[in-house]
Amino acid sequence: MQPPPLEQSFHQPIPDRRGFWWVVGSALVLRLIWLVLLYSAHTDQQIGALADDSIRYRATAHYLLDWPITDLFHASTGGETYRTGEGSFVWNGPGYGAVIAAGYLLFGPVHYPILLLQIVAGAFGCGLVYLITARLLQSTRTAFIAGLLSAVSLTSIAVNNALLTDSLYYTLHLAGLWTFLRALQNNRWTTFILAGLLAALAIYIRPMGQAWPIMLLLFALLVPRRFLAAGRGPILIKTVIACSLAALAVGAVVWRNYTVHGVPFYTTGGPMAGRYYWVARMQATLDPHWNRKEVQLLMEQWNLDHYGPQGAALAQYYRDDVASIKNALREHPLPMLKAFIKSAYENAIAGDELHRNQLPQFTAFWKTLHPLLDERIGQLLLSIALAGVGWLIIRPATRTAGWLLLLNSGYFIGLSGLEYWQGSRICMPAQLGWIIPLAAGLAFISQWLITRIAADHTHAVQYTEGHVASNR
Repeated sequence: MQPPPLEQSFHQPIPDRRGFWWVVGSALVLRLIWLVLLYSAHTDQQIGALADDSIRYRATAHYLLDWPITDLFHASTGGETYRTGEGSFVWNGPGYGAVIAAGYLLFGPVHYPILLLQIVAGAFGCGLVYLITARLLQSTRTAFIAGLLSAVSLTSIAVNNALLTDSLYYTLHLAGLWTFLRALQNNRWTTFILAGLLAALAIYIRPMGQAWPIMLLLFALLVPRRFLAAGRGPILIKTVIACSLAALAVGAVVWRNYTVHGVPFYTTGGPMAGRYYWVARMQATLDPHWNRKEVQLLMEQWNLDHYGPQGAALAQYYRDDVASIKNALREHPLPMLKAFIKSAYENAIAGDELHRNQLPQFTAFWKTLHPLLDERIGQLLLSIALAGVGWLIIRPATRTAGWLLLLNSGYFIGLSGLEYWQGSRICMPAQLGWIIPLAAGLAFISQWLITRIAADHTHAVQYTEGHVASNR
């Protein structure tokens, strides 16, 4: 089999859009079937409380609507301050709570319209995987395989049917990435501006995307000149403007929180996760008699002792969390590094944690599948991702794709080092990093098999025809 030709650019149009619609349709059907099964096992209100995070997002929606907050969520502080509407707002950021609030206003306090929105968005997210893969690798076969892998991903199906930020964030992230690739190829201000606005919307939905525009700028610096529609200078100027739009969106929330709390922050979730997961995990390694959960309980008890059961001001908790991380980094830099790497690795190989609670009627089936859903399959996928991205980078034909996938996966897997065990959903935006290399490998193998079978068939026909001719 001949190797693929050297790519000259990714400016070429995608020749076949039917694969896109097949991917979107398949993903939509799978997710709708899951939704029906979900509602056969739970009431609508139960679905809105299957995850502790879901309760907090609902609290933010109630706060934005000025409705009373009735359900409590774990606050990781030991006090009551975070269990208020403002506490949920500064923890979550504004975006996803606003989506739920809009759903409540339009349809009442039910969750199936929001889940339907996420299912449609998630299906088109799988289609965006198809488009991005086709654009990067100029192969509809590889794109179709990548899109189907995304469509059947258990993590993707589960989060599309959960009241969580992951689904909408991922689709907006992919839409922004796809638009940015288009911007590099057409050098139009409108396309760059749209990419920046999509990045801003994604950040509003899930704050973990705050620094992603920096990765887009870095990619614009790394991509070979032949892939750009104009000189690098004009491209970089437009990229900076697009990324600045996302920064302005973040800045608006930072200013709002500064005027309300006196401290400039976008959300408190990052420092809180850093303290109660990263620092706690590091401190647990300093004493063999401790574990992370026990350290977290000690931290919460410290808060109770100092601030009482009602808690301190939100700004004080934010300062405490930041100070805790700084002190730990200064006093225990190596253990902090080890804890960060260990958490990032374990999150990168984690399996889905949602499906068992969503569809408990299939408990026996999930137990049967467990060997395929635990860390071993995660280790395999991570190995494929590392090998595949490395293979893409060292080949001139696919180097651009490799750099983009490395930046995408490295960003989200790296950020997960602050957290601990949300299952595979915390690294879901890094799916491109293993889906595209895996799809490329499967496409190569399938093409090799087709070529081999065709050659064997041709050889058999020629042999038969020659044998018949000799017998005459």
